[in-house]
Amino acid sequence: MSKQASVSTPLALLLGLGLMAAPAQAEFFVGGTIGESDIGSYEFDGADVLENDDSDAAYHVFVGWRPLTWLAVTAGYADLGELSAAGDGGGYGEAFTDQIEATAWDLSLIGILPFEQVFGEGGLLSRFSAFAQLGAARWDQDISYMGEFSGPWSGGDDSTNFIYGLGIAFAITERIGVHARYVDYGDIGDEDSDESGHEQDWSMLGLGLTMSFGSAPPPP
Repeated sequence: MSKQASVSTPLALLLGLGLMAAPAQAEFFVGGTIGESDIGSYEFDGADVLENDDSDAAYHVFVGWRPLTWLAVTAGYADLGELSAAGDGGGYGEAFTDQIEATAWDLSLIGILPFEQVFGEGGLLSRFSAFAQLGAARWDQDISYMGEFSGPWSGGDDSTNFIYGLGIAFAITERIGVHARYVDYGDIGDEDSDESGHEQDWSMLGLGLTMSFGSAPPPP
């Protein structure tokens, strides 16, 4: 899609500003999220869908750097699972089965609001933080189609999307934290492409763990 072509340019500028502002005590961290992906409604060239498995197990792993109390930078990889559909019609006027797989490499800025800045230090609430994610993802989609008459067909495509997410984190210890996160990966695929013909709005919801390599509370 043309609107995706220059997604990484403004993000790179923001990352550069974050690096310039980083103090000496910046924290590094690693983490992962396990959950479920979702595509909303299955879309394929006017198909009459009889069955639609629109969710699957998914995971996301990441490394990050927290240059400021309220800002972190992450790079990660997501496997969004395999979704399937079956029906009549479609682009070939035949019964079919369809499987869609998607993965993504992402680079994001994470804005963090530590609850201790609102409720003060000490107490259970001070261990919580809310966060918002904005970034770019380079996704790859693979299609496996089986038609009643046309037989098997494989396709796919790749491009770059803006992504956004929201979540909440809790610091169990000074170095280990847990989080709940929702990320919207946007429209993956191109319904007008001869190589794909599929365009779904992928998202992921999950729970995760983060480990910090410093003395500050782990970020989301």
